[in-house]
Amino acid sequence: MYRPIQTFEDLCREDPAGQECHDALLGWDLLIPVAFEGAFELPVPTPYGDVTTVRSAHGTRTVAQRLADRISLPPQVPRHCDNLDLGNWFDSPAAAEAADSHPGAWSEDMDAAYYVALYLRAAEHSIRLVCPINYV
Repeated sequence: MYRPIQTFEDLCREDPAGQECHDALLGWDLLIPVAFEGAFELPVPTPYGDVTTVRSAHGTRTVAQRLADRISLPPQVPRHCDNLDLGNWFDSPAAAEAADSHPGAWSEDMDAAYYVALYLRAAEHSIRLVCPINYV
């Protein structure tokens, strides 16, 4: 993740759910494909702290989709991404073409749009493949 994240964090905080939006997208170490509300902590150290914060991929997907709708993320954004495909798409001429054919808030801040797409696709991936995602 090589793009500045500040405008994405601002977008989360500007959401009507504010801190809840921020926490759902940025407040986890482990995302699991099980539906539950909120988060819970496990007494397992991470590179960032003494506990592992676990969130539901279902809740994260809902919040990320709400942001995607809000910024009008275009349908051309890759849905099934391997390795660096998503980042490469945002740096490719295809993103510029999508901005021309589907203008909107997403094209005015590609950094925030990248993170919206990244967290949305991560949650979808976790649910689709029934696998956890560990943030490192």
